[in-house]
Amino acid sequence: MSFEIRREDCQFFVNKEKRTVVCVIEDTCYTFINTIEKNFPFSILHGNPFYQGAKREALLQKCVMPNRFVGRAVCSEDDEWDEEFGKHLAYVRCALKVHKSFMKRANKFYSYAHTWLNDIRKTFLKIDSDRLTNHDRELQYLKKKFDENEKTNI
Repeated sequence: MSFEIRREDCQFFVNKEKRTVVCVIEDTCYTFINTIEKNFPFSILHGNPFYQGAKREALLQKCVMPNRFVGRAVCSEDDEWDEEFGKHLAYVRCALKVHKSFMKRANKFYSYAHTWLNDIRKTFLKIDSDRLTNHDRELQYLKKKFDENEKTNI
């Protein structure tokens, strides 16, 4: 699973007088959700019986990233001004912020997914337990009937 912040998608603002370069990437709020939906088509973000309504909406809200990230590069008075280097540095700083935000959502998603899988496991265990209990009752009933038949046939 991967996502990419391309340099072509960024806006750069250069101020030669202040010796600064700013990199801005926008429209990133659904980057994590889109990546999950693309790579895991049967994830808990899609409608499934275990995560409906408020639970799903809460999860979606935790997966939304900020819509804008900014990276800055400032050239020291002692250094030589290089606009391309400044753009590259601002881009890397911006992309790093996006990546950290993405990973924060990934950790939250993992936690929710783990909870979701445990909920499924508990549901199946309860079904199994209920069925075993019912089968045990049936077996006890049949054993009792068999024992009664044996006694009456003697």
